[in-house]
Amino acid sequence: KRYLDCLAKEGGYANKCMERLDYLQEYIDETNAKVESVWKKKRLNRILVDYLLRNSNYETAIQLVKATGIETEVDTEPFLAGREIEQSLAAHNTTPCLQWCYENRSRLKKSKVNLEFKLHTQNFIEKIRAGDYKGAIQYA
Repeated sequence: KRYLDCLAKEGGYANKCMERLDYLQEYIDETNAKVESVWKKKRLNRILVDYLLRNSNYETAIQLVKATGIETEVDTEPFLAGREIEQSLAAHNTTPCLQWCYENRSRLKKSKVNLEFKLHTQNFIEKIRAGDYKGAIQYA
């Protein structure tokens, strides 16, 4: 099952790459001013979406993507996943972030980030704050 999931993801990435190559090829193939103008507008919209996502204006970015039809030219998924993790951490729920750590453990180890340990420490502290000393000892 995991193999099929990976295969489906890779196929999706390959399709997205092909669509982006087609988008770039449009600009190379056409030299008239109208096509160039449309291409530059799309590029500007991509830059704006990227800016909005990096500044946590997710809803505005999504609306701009839908309104301009640039779904294949931008990657909103990593930002939206980050937003979900950010919201769960704000609600003192570390589970989604720990799941992300498990999925990206090799990259975290390569960059020598001890996020997973910090999250487990936070879970331990939260159990103590809640007065669940027995649960905290079991968690440790």
